[in-house]
Amino acid sequence: MHFQLYLYSFLAFSLFVLVEILTRKYSIQLNSLVFVFRRTVLTLLFSIAWFFASNSINNNLNLSTGSIYHLVLCAILMGIGLISFVESNKHLTLTNILSIQMLGIILKLVLDLTVTFQSTGFFGVFLSVFGLFLLVSLPENRIGVFWALMSSLSWCIGYDLIFEPIKMLGAPLTVVLIDSMLLIATLVILFYRKRSNEVLKVFSNLNSPIVIIAMLNTVGILVLAYGSKLYDIEIVSVLNICLYPISILMVRYLFNELVVVKEWIGILCIFIAVVLLYLFL
Repeated sequence: MHFQLYLYSFLAFSLFVLVEILTRKYSIQLNSLVFVFRRTVLTLLFSIAWFFASNSINNNLNLSTGSIYHLVLCAILMGIGLISFVESNKHLTLTNILSIQMLGIILKLVLDLTVTFQSTGFFGVFLSVFGLFLLVSLPENRIGVFWALMSSLSWCIGYDLIFEPIKMLGAPLTVVLIDSMLLIATLVILFYRKRSNEVLKVFSNLNSPIVIIAMLNTVGILVLAYGSKLYDIEIVSVLNICLYPISILMVRYLFNELVVVKEWIGILCIFIAVVLLYLFL
């Protein structure tokens, strides 16, 4: 059972990191909203295929007003997280972005009123703020850090909230509904900004990298949804923390990114802070 849990944690984490690596590589030259629109068109198509292939058409769609608001909130958070992540890549190294994603875990704990911090927890929060300060102290990082923080917090809260509709509606239908809302939102913004030509040319502008990104993202959510039925997601989150240093070092050398000593110290402080919070909370 432990081996299956470790394997699941590694697979889920690896899929999303791979999506982020490919997004980094192929979204920088595009307008963030245009990239999100193209990607969402494809993820929606893959999600619809998943919906019919899994025979989820028989699922009950009797949603209460509260459930609809819950889904809308998930869609908003996922959308903000995605656009912010794409935008952060234009201003910050992926090495730093991945380290800031760990801060999302801390921010989520700080905002959780049911969590009581001990002295070690407060030290962990202080250490994370110090690590963030070191990253922000470099002027060229500031815009990127802002977008990366927005992305990290939005995704952390969004992925926490999404498990409730998944239990009620099933993963395929939940993802179809959220992707549909996100697609409608991006369409409205594109038309408002007079970028309707992007809508008309969406399929002619698609290329294999963005198809792969959308496919891997859909598979990642499938794996996440399947695993949530078998394992405690909090335990999976703890295991994922151990994988962050590996992924950070990997992308540093993959993209040959310039990371100065001050940034490495900041990254180390953030990692130690997350470990302290989870071990001694």
